[in-house]
Amino acid sequence: MTETPASASLLLKTARGTGWVIGWRMVTRLLGVVSTLTLVRLLLPADFGLVALAASFAQSIETFSVLGVEDAVVREKAPTRDIYDTGFTVNALRSVATAAIILALAAPAGSFFAEPRLTNILIAMAVGTLLDGFANIGIVDFRRDFAFGKEFQLWILPRLAAIVLTLAAAFMWRSYWALVVGILTSRLLRVIFSYLMH
Repeated sequence: MTETPASASLLLKTARGTGWVIGWRMVTRLLGVVSTLTLVRLLLPADFGLVALAASFAQSIETFSVLGVEDAVVREKAPTRDIYDTGFTVNALRSVATAAIILALAAPAGSFFAEPRLTNILIAMAVGTLLDGFANIGIVDFRRDFAFGKEFQLWILPRLAAIVLTLAAAFMWRSYWALVVGILTSRLLRVIFSYLMH
């Protein structure tokens, strides 16, 4: 069976996409190791535990509300403007609802764990969840068109900026708020870049 130009092009795009995904994972892990090694010299172990608890709590609520909107748009053969608008609206509503749930549970979680600081961190996590819902739905085209290089940039640039800001905040404050600032910065910049890049 001979290979058609279309299938050869698809194989090439897939191979490039795989390379970008592998590259993203390697760079992410490398950046994570470097930033963690620096942060452990500036923050207390309890700071990491507190933020990890809040992030896990918020993430578990977010996971329950995942609807797969982006995947549905990617699978569409010829998505119209209405499909993109609907996808954006559904994502925004989901984000608002999820953020409201995290916000409502912030004080009870702080009481349950007997950790008042957890309440404020969860409020910040709710803001991050809210931000995520307003990203440009058009970035799904990067996956539709196998433009994984653009998706790589969309994830790596905000991550780099967040690491720099986290380290700067850790040097200045020596507080768990440096980690929270990093998380919020990454999410905010990802939303901004989603509009700048598409």
